[in-house]
Amino acid sequence: MISRREFLKRCRDVSVAAFGVEMFGTDVAEGFMKIAASDRPLVSFIQGQSCTGCSISLTYGNETNFIDFIMKLIRLQVHPNLSFSQGESYLKILDTVSAKGGHVLVVEGSIPVKMKKACMLGEHTLYDELKKHMEKAAAV
Repeated sequence: MISRREFLKRCRDVSVAAFGVEMFGTDVAEGFMKIAASDRPLVSFIQGQSCTGCSISLTYGNETNFIDFIMKLIRLQVHPNLSFSQGESYLKILDTVSAKGGHVLVVEGSIPVKMKKACMLGEHTLYDELKKHMEKAAAV
């Protein structure tokens, strides 16, 4: 069993690793508080080549309930792994969210630039779809 002091040191180390230098800890906490108090942003996810790693790692983590966390901070519109929508219905929701503008677009995985047809979303390359959706997003 570790001591209370050792536990607090480990918490500090994890905080620094996750959020950077200790002096930014209060800024991060205040940021989460502002998000929780404001209108939750619309968020949609696009996955590039060979990736679901970030979302799946967060979803299956044991420390917190990721689904509860995101439902309190954001309005998840569409996610390739967490949504029931797949294929054309996924792309339609993505287009609808982008048409509104002002959303947050989360991109996971690599994006082929020199060989664009290596990754397709429907009938379009990931590169072209991202370009279209990024132009209307408030943040990527």
